[in-house]
Amino acid sequence: MTTTKGGDDENGDDGDDCACKPDAAELKRAARMKRNRESAATSRDRKRRYIFDLEQQVYALTATVKTLREENSLLSLLNLQPADVSIDTYFL
Repeated sequence: MTTTKGGDDENGDDGDDCACKPDAAELKRAARMKRNRESAATSRDRKRRYIFDLEQQVYALTATVKTLREENSLLSLLNLQPADVSIDTYFL
């Protein structure tokens, strides 16, 4: 292979192969991969926030259930007392 002035070989190439320079398809692919990574990270963050909110709701609802059960137990006990006993005979 003979080279001429300027580094061109006999095929007219200047010695730069495709492996050295990324072509348009490779640049598009790299950009798409970057966008995909960013989108995936955003999705993971959104999922973490959603799960955190659900856990907070579970804690709040668990506390509400506990309070309502206690109130229900108290009202059940009060309901078991005889209702036909008047206040006058109760204090006598």
